[in-house]
Amino acid sequence: MLQFDERKTQARIQRLKQYYEKQVLGSQGFICQCYSKCRESVRSIPNYYTGQLSHIGSKYDLRKDGRELRLIITGISYGHDGDYATMEQRSRLVVEDVGVKCQFLQSG
Repeated sequence: MLQFDERKTQARIQRLKQYYEKQVLGSQGFICQCYSKCRESVRSIPNYYTGQLSHIGSKYDLRKDGRELRLIITGISYGHDGDYATMEQRSRLVVEDVGVKCQFLQSG
């Protein structure tokens, strides 16, 4: 049986937002101290875009038969142009542009 802990997911999203605000991309702009190392690690990728933040799914904290269940998808390229995508922008892209428009999710 699958169980979802919405409170835990929302707390996780808030902690990540706070981290990004203080360490990566926030109201003061792009401030990531690891940028040069990160950029160097993907120097062969011509269309690398800076500051594209992550998306955590709305049902991330799942348990199946009492055991935590995680599915993590990660990549270097998000498949669209432009630097500096906030978590909100990334979530909108994942859910609406990919999920609904490509019919992986139903709207509503």
